[in-house]
Amino acid sequence: MRIHSIWIYPIKGLPGIRVNQWPLRRNGSLAFDRQWAMESPNGQIINGKRTNKVQQPALKELMDILPKAQGTIGPIDVLDWGKMLTQALGEPVVLRSHESTGLPDDSERPGPTIVAAATLQALGDALGLSLDQMVGRFRPNILLEGLAPFDDDLLVGDTLRTGGSTFYMAKPCNRCVVPTRDPGTGEVYAGFKDRFIAARTAGAPLLAAHLFDHHYKLCVNTIPGQVSPGTVLAQGDTVIRTLGKGLLG
Repeated sequence: MRIHSIWIYPIKGLPGIRVNQWPLRRNGSLAFDRQWAMESPNGQIINGKRTNKVQQPALKELMDILPKAQGTIGPIDVLDWGKMLTQALGEPVVLRSHESTGLPDDSERPGPTIVAAATLQALGDALGLSLDQMVGRFRPNILLEGLAPFDDDLLVGDTLRTGGSTFYMAKPCNRCVVPTRDPGTGEVYAGFKDRFIAARTAGAPLLAAHLFDHHYKLCVNTIPGQVSPGTVLAQGDTVIRTLGKGLLG
């Protein structure tokens, strides 16, 4: 296996950025991933689970001008960006930084979300969507190559080692309403969930059946091991699988 591609999502809920190589935080998550969150003045997170207004061209255009360089994002003036986001969304937005850990959906499994590129492609074929469109909807961090479609399900419970780092493949990720909408326009894809579940159910390996109480799941949430300062992941890095030897013992 190798790393096919790496994606980060600096502002939680907004479009991601593909990078060729990227450092890790000390907690094992990708640096700057979900570092900033849009919040209402009373502290409520503003994202696609709450409103489809975050899926619109104006916000994609803002991400295009986000200051970035190899291995870093910013600097970002949260006051200025809060004003720009307020104007784009049409409601008050406060942009807050969560620098040390980011703001993952699964705080108990804060490592990169991982999926096989072939799995995304197979599901995309069933839905009439390209690989990049599937990435935009499901927002994974790391795509792997060298796996057949749905073989990433069989990695759950194993440890992956790459770029001097380790990731315990903890559990498939439950999905929400966000993937049913176009990430650039918010337009709803009629029947998306039913078509996805049908394709996911048909492809899921029998050996992984115990992982699925339902099949509206995609990507694997991970628990990172100890990370040394300066650890970097890169596209093309070899990924080594250790069978059944997770970081949880």
